[in-house]
Amino acid sequence: MLQTDKKVEEFLLLRRQQVTLFRRHYHTAKRAFDVLVCLGSLPIVLPLALLLALLIWLDDPGPVLYRQRRTGKGGNRFTMYKFRTMDPNADALKETYAHLNELTWPDFKISADPRITRVGRFLRKTSLDELPQLC
Repeated sequence: MLQTDKKVEEFLLLRRQQVTLFRRHYHTAKRAFDVLVCLGSLPIVLPLALLLALLIWLDDPGPVLYRQRRTGKGGNRFTMYKFRTMDPNADALKETYAHLNELTWPDFKISADPRITRVGRFLRKTSLDELPQLC
């Protein structure tokens, strides 16, 4: 009986090592694929991103990108970038428009949000505001 338990433990240990090795190779291959797709799409994405950045700046001078800290897988914090679709001081205006909030605090949503810029409406409708997250 003891010898059988030892064989089972050895098998489980070997299996765990194989799974760990597979995951490592999978993550490496996935990252390589992501980088290659990003580099391959740059000739199309870069001119479009520059055009959108110019339109955002012409519509409402200020920063072109919106930066926010988010929590990802495993509780790891990362910085997320999007094209700015709202007034630069939109966070400060939350209190002014708190009475229009359709969700319970701390979530904040207004259907016809007055803080959204003209170009921002188009970017959100087409999801082009997410373009900086591509690469």
